[in-house]
Amino acid sequence: MDRIKENIAMQHHKNRSTRRQFLKMSTIGLTGAMMFPHLENLKAQTSQSSQDISSEEEKLKLGIASYTFRKFSLEDTIKMTQQLGIKRIALKSYHLPLESTKKEIEDIALKVRNAGIAFYGAGVIYMKDASEVDRAFEYAKTAEIDVIIGAPEHQLLELVEKKVKEYDIRVAIHNHGPGDQVYPTLKSAYDRIKEMDQRMGLCVDVGHIKRYGNNPVTEIATYHDRILDVHI
Repeated sequence: MDRIKENIAMQHHKNRSTRRQFLKMSTIGLTGAMMFPHLENLKAQTSQSSQDISSEEEKLKLGIASYTFRKFSLEDTIKMTQQLGIKRIALKSYHLPLESTKKEIEDIALKVRNAGIAFYGAGVIYMKDASEVDRAFEYAKTAEIDVIIGAPEHQLLELVEKKVKEYDIRVAIHNHGPGDQVYPTLKSAYDRIKEMDQRMGLCVDVGHIKRYGNNPVTEIATYHDRILDVHI
């Protein structure tokens, strides 16, 4: 009889624990749905296109924008990136000057990669005339990076697209929020490139979206098809 009572008590405790876990997970799920309602819209928008590509989940790749460490040397930037356990980096001109020679660019790129860090991008690189466009793409080609995080003047976009096709290097246009006259919002960039080569995309800066008074979740859902990089 005692053994039966013990078993009943254990089962009752197990049922209570299961209910507690269920309620806890339900609350978490509800909170998440309330905090991020637009994610369901994004899911709906992308569900059809996702059927046409690999079923393997594509995960976000965490990296460092070296602008974060602009007050530190390249050597310190590499060390801190390693200490954080982060394996990807986009260098700003503080750490790889745009005026560098071909040899200097190659040496710095090699130093980063020898440290076990994938050197995938550079920027923000401003392009105010054709010569700066040419320099940006030669710089990127020499560094063997995948993407230029840039801000080309509007009248240079056709030239930039031509270079994207020639070099097969992507360009992610960076929004800079209120006060910027060229690309204050994602829309200001998207509207100019939406009919261009798919390698012409966006670098989403979440902070500048908030400064402008827009909702980052909504913005990302709206322009997700051209997002190449994200700054948080």
